[in-house]
Amino acid sequence: MKKLIKDKAGMSLLEITFATGILAVAFALLLTCILNLSVLRRAAETRQTATTHLATVMEEVRDSTYGELLDHVPPQFEGLEQILSFQLECFDGTGNPIELPVSAEERVALNDVLPDPFEVRITASWSNDWCPPFTMSTSALHGK
Repeated sequence: MKKLIKDKAGMSLLEITFATGILAVAFALLLTCILNLSVLRRAAETRQTATTHLATVMEEVRDSTYGELLDHVPPQFEGLEQILSFQLECFDGTGNPIELPVSAEERVALNDVLPDPFEVRITASWSNDWCPPFTMSTSALHGK
């Protein structure tokens, strides 16, 4: 009867190749996760910046008079790496949106169709090269 050797010295080439493959897949998944976290962080920062600018425009609208609101043009914010645009709308008594600012002729007609108070909606839209376009809105009531 032969004596069996329980402890084999070293590993076979197949075992080393298999372990190296598992290690390579694990590193690839880890790197992918790190890159995705970076993109998600940048997207969250972009949304936070847009939210801050949207709140700034809403404060301007709340503090404006009726005449100033009808002439209001949203400010342009500098230093953004994405395209950010604002759209102001007010709603008449039937719920139809009216884009602001309005001309002098439209202003006279608005006095008859706008209720008191009327809803003002501000929509911020932005896009960049690495994130899909995103839109966020807020609204408030404004008196005449």
